[in-house]
Amino acid sequence: MRLHALILPILAVMLVSGCTVPGLSSAGGGSGITIEALETDFSQIFEGENAQLQLKISNTGSVDAKDVEVEIFGMEGWTWQDKAKGSTCKPTVGATVGDKWNLLAPDEARGTSGGSKSCIYNYKSPSGLAKGLSMSYNPIARVRYKYNTNTIKSITLLSSAEARRIEQQGGALPSETVSTTKSPVSVDIATKGPIRVFQAGLEFPLEITIRNTGGGVVSTTKDSKNWNRIKVYINKLSGGLSSTDCPEELAKARTMTLFKGQSNTITCTVKVDTAPTVPKQVQITANAEDYYYFIEKSTRLTVTGI
Repeated sequence: MRLHALILPILAVMLVSGCTVPGLSSAGGGSGITIEALETDFSQIFEGENAQLQLKISNTGSVDAKDVEVEIFGMEGWTWQDKAKGSTCKPTVGATVGDKWNLLAPDEARGTSGGSKSCIYNYKSPSGLAKGLSMSYNPIARVRYKYNTNTIKSITLLSSAEARRIEQQGGALPSETVSTTKSPVSVDIATKGPIRVFQAGLEFPLEITIRNTGGGVVSTTKDSKNWNRIKVYINKLSGGLSSTDCPEELAKARTMTLFKGQSNTITCTVKVDTAPTVPKQVQITANAEDYYYFIEKSTRLTVTGI
């Protein structure tokens, strides 16, 4: 039944529908998937009129993004128009899975940019507003995707005699090198090298810090039940190194809960099984793989009764 205005005919009632989740980026602030644009074709439409929600996303990280999905919120009462009626993509709604894509990472060596996707979501606005009344909506596009982070750190093991020789000759001790992927979650490996090994069985601490740098929310699963949790492990140690408490290999990955969704640190012990006779460079690789990452962006739209 159509509502009738009982007071001033020019009265406008503004109601806001939809809200963003605290901690979710408005566009994706770090490397990974970025929401470049979320716009409507008109900022104000009439009841029963169609509106197009236009979205563009791209992969700005250095890892291929998998299972990229888009959920649309904040449009309660609207009717999604399928691809036969103007939509180019199908959104995920609850348990109903929409379109999925894989977006390739940029390739600097070949000069190619990362994969991108543009979508049009066509919706029919709700009816039933009295003439002169308006209702405002805040459509939200939430992007969910799978990503990886890998960090490799090279450190040098050397004997006390070698370290003494280098210092006496005025040489520089071997420096550490670090290489990491561009991802929305960073993995840092902290251990101060070079490691001076004066006997076999020497142990040193290894610190692994996870930081959420993408402005969104990380999860071990595709739903919100495990938000702010991530699995971390290091590659099987080799080159004369071993450990009894480091999470080696994926099967032994340690699940970490990020404090306030931002960071957490684990510390374990690495053992040097054999004392080197000459300087020896070893690599330690830490990984956070196949985690889900969520970002979102909102826009505004007003519907007026006629």
